[in-house]
Amino acid sequence: MFVSLLRKASICLICTAISGAAQSDVQAGIELVRQGKFPDALKTLRQALKQNPKSAEAHNYLGFVLGRGGDLSGAISEFETAVSLNPKYAEAFYNLGCALRLNGQTNEAIGKLRQALHLRPDFFEAELELGITLARSGDPIGAVPVLRKAIQDRPNAVSARNELGLVYEQVGDSENALRQFRQAVQIDQRSPESLNNLGVVLHKTGDLDGAIDSFRKATAARPDFGEAWKNLAQGLRDKGDLAGAIEAYRKLIELEPKSAAAHADLGSALRRGDRTDEALEELQLAVKLDSSLARAHFQLAETLAQTGKMDQAAVEYGAASQLSPRNAEYKLQYGVALAKLDSPKAVQVLREAVDLNPTPSALTALGAAQRRSGDASGAAETFGRSREISALNERRSRAILETNRAIAFLQKGQVAPASEALQSALAADPEMAEANHYLGIAMAAQSNYAESNKAFEKALSKNPQNPEIHYNFGIALQRQKRWAEAAEQFEAGLKLAPTSLKSRCALISVFERIGNKDRAAQEVAEAAHFGSCSADRR
Repeated sequence: MFVSLLRKASICLICTAISGAAQSDVQAGIELVRQGKFPDALKTLRQALKQNPKSAEAHNYLGFVLGRGGDLSGAISEFETAVSLNPKYAEAFYNLGCALRLNGQTNEAIGKLRQALHLRPDFFEAELELGITLARSGDPIGAVPVLRKAIQDRPNAVSARNELGLVYEQVGDSENALRQFRQAVQIDQRSPESLNNLGVVLHKTGDLDGAIDSFRKATAARPDFGEAWKNLAQGLRDKGDLAGAIEAYRKLIELEPKSAAAHADLGSALRRGDRTDEALEELQLAVKLDSSLARAHFQLAETLAQTGKMDQAAVEYGAASQLSPRNAEYKLQYGVALAKLDSPKAVQVLREAVDLNPTPSALTALGAAQRRSGDASGAAETFGRSREISALNERRSRAILETNRAIAFLQKGQVAPASEALQSALAADPEMAEANHYLGIAMAAQSNYAESNKAFEKALSKNPQNPEIHYNFGIALQRQKRWAEAAEQFEAGLKLAPTSLKSRCALISVFERIGNKDRAAQEVAEAAHFGSCSADRR
């Protein structure tokens, strides 16, 4: 299930209040801007510029008024004039950067924002806007040090911590994302954006109770916060609290009565709670509001099938499958419905479902349809595949169970029973990356490095994109004083997770050990963008 992160909406500060001596003939216009009297300010500033066309401040404030009115081209032109008249006007460079970003000119915006910071290194608003712009332009790693500097300049700025948390989440660093959102909430316990974002990451990382609590606080802080109501409903639904989820979805619909997605999700929750009449009403409305919403058609089909209206259900399953042709579940249920109606299309549709995802249930349904159509040999082959995959899934489930037991033992420092559980996991599924990963950790804890290295290598052969495996293998190699190989693992992990401070600090430690002072210094400077490495941490 996807729960969206919410970025606090703003049109950026096209202009912050700018102090400084202004020429007497433009002062009246600037004062009107500060009072929020924009139509009067527009007229006054234009008149003033006829008398004094070289007033950089007047052009800057006129740009602000134009931007507020939606004339970005006019605003950009005025800001450009302001900086050409005064190349040291940091605020005007900042405003120009904001306007360019809003106009879709991202690269140009980044350049102007950097110029503002060159002129005023402690310019918090410019740091924040540059960080947001870098992240949105596909450079989240570049955004991290900029936003960290903004927080350094203004530690209690909730907006900066929220943005940094979002950037960390963007690069897959949920640990640091949680830290930033928690700190934002600590600064402002009524910040709805911070509470919502904290809840999203808690939900993603498995803390459902914590997520629900955070979403409840977000909706209490802002009762018209639709995104938080949606996230709360999804959290309650995932916990199995259907009554609570239904109530939250109804609150969302009060705020967004034309949202087909909200009606579809409410209908789904009602169906799961066996309130089929109400579910049908909501789902039919969802389809009416947006006939292109595949999941609304699918949930309507499920409800119709639940009430025995298979003819109508098949039509809705077909619509869902057509709208989302790569969704294996939609295709499977469409095929099952057709099979129940003895449709000759059933075998074809079920084959398509199996091609998308050959689960035992899809294969069993296909086999049954083949047998009904008279294809006995095809059915036998399909049932055989189903049994093979079922046996494989059973072994994988056993391996996952044993690996989770092992992790629990390791968390308690009980290495021997952890090793036994991992051996059982690998007996069930020798190819399981996580079981080999944790076996490597357990063996290293017992100084059995030959087996540890073998397990880590196996884990990486199956999951080379996991930075945690690279990190833990690096630590094991470090203990063996195999410095060059340890450095390779830490560097490989950093390519996958550039914000990982622990990997960066471990790499520094290796370079210090082997006397490579230049590389150690280089990595220390890089680490400073993401935090600091204390001696005990290294």
